[in-house]
Amino acid sequence: MLVIDDDEAICTYLTALLEDNAVTIEASNGEKGIALAKSHLPDLILIHRRMFRSLLIRACRCVPVFLAPPNRRSA
Repeated sequence: MLVIDDDEAICTYLTALLEDNAVTIEASNGEKGIALAKSHLPDLILIHRRMFRSLLIRACRCVPVFLAPPNRRSA
């Protein structure tokens, strides 16, 4: 899971909240978020709504769409 927010406290809070149930990475701005999305291909991206409009389209282009369930993805 990738958490993208320009407020470091929110990134830290969400990462701490979710880390017991998911592998999480965080980015403090959109450019870092796009780079992490490209390199890690997260299953889920959480984006702060103020960053949402322009960043969502770019982030989604970085993550390929898989039609198979997660346990059947090929590496």
